Amino acid sequence: MTRLILTFLCAMALTACVTTTRPAEDYLARHTAKDPKPSNFKVCHGYGCRLSERVSLTREWDDLVAPLMEPPADPAEERRLVADVIAGIELAVGEKTLTHEDVGGTFVGFGEAGQQDCIDETINTTTYLVMLKEAGLLRWHEPRVPVSRGFFINGWPHTTAVVAEIDTGELYVVDSWFHGNGVRPEVVALDDWVGGWSPDDVMPAVSFAQASDATS
Repeated sequence: MTRLILTFLCAMALTACVTTTRPAEDYLARHTAKDPKPSNFKVCHGYGCRLSERVSLTREWDDLVAPLMEPPADPAEERRLVADVIAGIELAVGEKTLTHEDVGGTFVGFGEAGQQDCIDETINTTTYLVMLKEAGLLRWHEPRVPVSRGFFINGWPHTTAVVAEIDTGELYVVDSWFHGNGVRPEVVALDDWVGGWSPDDVMPAVSFAQASDATS
């Protein structure tokens, strides 16, 4: 347990040193692998990416990214659609890995295979954002390196994926850590998030069946 906590805190400290002006690919090159592709990418779990699995979504990819095929009207719509797509990718990945029952937050199931802390979630969400960018599906945003908050001053340490609005440079977090697997990540202005923002409710993991019922 102590070793896991130290690993987590070290990962947080390293992430905090990164600035959001750098491309997300630099971050992935250090933590997983550069240039992830839908046919072959790494999914982290077990806390601090202690465990990982290679996944292919070749067959599912077109259906998963369909909401972004039609160009969004504006940045706000793209952020909403990106959240929908990432939730779908999490569901598909969960069917192929141990992450399908991942719960929101950090301390439930601490360090267990299939459970994810914010480092796992950040790496995975950044991976998905980079794949969307490389597929030409992000018109209004580009993924940036993750950011951190807290460090016991303004709350417990926490890290998340980030996108920048291309025209304005405004930064938004894409935070999939709060909720269980397959739930839409929270997309919030970075300044609000750094100030300690969190959702009012935490949603449990959903299954393909639940997601299908919700959209039928």
